[in-house]
Amino acid sequence: MSRYLKFWEWSDFIHNLTAGTKIKSQLKLIEDLIQSIIQEKKKQYLSGNKDNVKGKRKAFMDLLLELHFENQELSEKDILDEVNTFIAAGYETVSVTITWALYLIGPTQNSREDSRGVRQNIRIGRDRDVTEGDLNELKYLDCVLKGTFIVKKVPKMTGFSASNATQMAPRRFQ
Repeated sequence: MSRYLKFWEWSDFIHNLTAGTKIKSQLKLIEDLIQSIIQEKKKQYLSGNKDNVKGKRKAFMDLLLELHFENQELSEKDILDEVNTFIAAGYETVSVTITWALYLIGPTQNSREDSRGVRQNIRIGRDRDVTEGDLNELKYLDCVLKGTFIVKKVPKMTGFSASNATQMAPRRFQ
């Protein structure tokens, strides 16, 4: 987003010399991590550990690997693209939901105190770290997060708009 606000980075050449190098290194790190996870799951799948327990749902990665090995419908690149898509969509959903939750908590002092557990006498702060047990005790915060999912649906943030009729084979969009 910052690239759009900084006119001097509009040129690919300048962007790749400045902020683009950091972005590329971060993307490379994420791709390497995802690739290592895919390779690990692939080894598990080939060793016979397919997790075909009756009544248990398969993980998304297992379904993709099944399509790759048994039906040859997906290549490794296709699997990588699918996993990247799910990670990006999950990141967008979580960030928008947290933003709405903070917006709903923010207006009143009472809601901020309730969400921190002050009224429930849960001692969380700088003196000790938050534990999983503490999170289970924050009932008001749990209700706010669940209510956020209901009240503020996460919209699709990307879109397409055309000022003129656009020809995209085989359909025409207006």
